[in-house]
Amino acid sequence: MVLHPRHRGDCAEFFVATDQTKPMIFAGTKDVLAELEHAAALAGRTWNDQVNYVMRICLGRRQPDFDDGRSV
Repeated sequence: MVLHPRHRGDCAEFFVATDQTKPMIFAGTKDVLAELEHAAALAGRTWNDQVNYVMRICLGRRQPDFDDGRSV
């Protein structure tokens, strides 16, 4: 299955929102990257939104919301 570019990590720079101003270096296995892309597609979010959401949870800045599709 080919994902729309807005959900793909390798196209993230084209879908940056105006409030996303801080650079982030993200490295992971192909499996982790694929799961993030898949979750972004399921939630109808961009790759950037998905990664920012996951990182805020990992850093303890928010709790997961299982009614939100990004928490897949």
